[in-house]
Amino acid sequence: MRQKRTTQTSILEPNPVDHPFAEDMERMSAFLDEHPEFADWVAADLSREGVSEVGRQGLTHESALRCGVLKHLRGESCRELAFALRDSATAQRFARWRDTGRRASRAAKWIAAADAMLALTARVVDQTRRRVLDGEAVPASEKIVSLFEPHTDIVVKSGRGAEYGHKVNLSTGRSGLVLDAVVEDGNPADSSRAVPMLERVAERYGAAPAKAAFDGGCASKENLEAAKALGVKHAVFHKKRGVKREDMTPSAWQYGLLKRFRAGAEACISHLKRCFGLARCLWRGLPRFKAHAQSAVFAHNLLRFARLRPKPA
Repeated sequence: MRQKRTTQTSILEPNPVDHPFAEDMERMSAFLDEHPEFADWVAADLSREGVSEVGRQGLTHESALRCGVLKHLRGESCRELAFALRDSATAQRFARWRDTGRRASRAAKWIAAADAMLALTARVVDQTRRRVLDGEAVPASEKIVSLFEPHTDIVVKSGRGAEYGHKVNLSTGRSGLVLDAVVEDGNPADSSRAVPMLERVAERYGAAPAKAAFDGGCASKENLEAAKALGVKHAVFHKKRGVKREDMTPSAWQYGLLKRFRAGAEACISHLKRCFGLARCLWRGLPRFKAHAQSAVFAHNLLRFARLRPKPA
C-alpha cells in the first residue's frame, strides 16, 4: 500500500551541498513541507477506483511528487532520473527516496501492450483503405497517426504546417507564475479558447483580471465583448484583425504595456520548453502526457516561488 508521506527521513540522509542550485532545491523542499496538501492532491490523482490498496509499499505520494519536480528541474528522461536517484546525494535528499532494490514483473504489461498494438494496426489498415482505395476524406479525429501514442492529435497552425502532439493553452500572471494550463482535445482554434481560459482564471481566482493580453489568434469582436462582460477593462490582442485599438483599451500607454507583457509571456513559455521539458513528452499515454505538462508547470512555479521568497536570514 502506497503511503502519502515519508514519515521519517533516514539518519544517514546527506547534508545539503554548498551550491546555488542546491540552495534552490532546499528552499523548494521547505515550501513543499509547508504545503502537505500537495501530497493529498497527488494521492487523489494516483488512486484508482476498484484497485486494491494492498501490496508492496513503493514510493510515497510525496516522493512521487518530488521525483516529478526533480525530473523537470534536471531536464532528464525517466531513465536518467533513475540513475540520478542512485548516484546523487542531493537528488536523494530532495526526493526523500531510498532504493529498495525491488522490481515488478512486466510480463503482463507486455502482453496487454501487444494486444493493444494489434487493435491499432487494424485501425490503421482500415483508415488507409478508406483514404487511398475508397478516396474517402477521413476526419482528423478518426485518424491514428502514431501506433505508440494513439491519442496524438494533428495540430495545424497558420504558416507552420502540421505538427503532432497536443495543444497546451497557458495563462500567466505578472509574477511570472503560470496560473492555469489546459491540454486541449483536437486542434481547437485559438479564438474558441480565449473566453473559456479567461473564465477558468475568473473561477479559480475569484475575479477576472482587470488587464489581459491575448495571442493574435484570439482576436475577434465577440471575444473582446465577452472579455469586457467578464470585467476586463483593458483587453489587448497581439493582432487587431478588425478590432480597433480604442475598443481594446482607451489608453495607448496600456495598449503598449500589455503588448510588451504578452511578449514576456512568450519568454515564460520558452523557459518551460527549454528548462522544464515542455517541448517534448516521452511519457506514454494521454493521462501521462497531461501529467507531464502539469508537473512541468508545477516545477516551474515551485522554482519561481522559491526565488521570489526572501532568503532566510
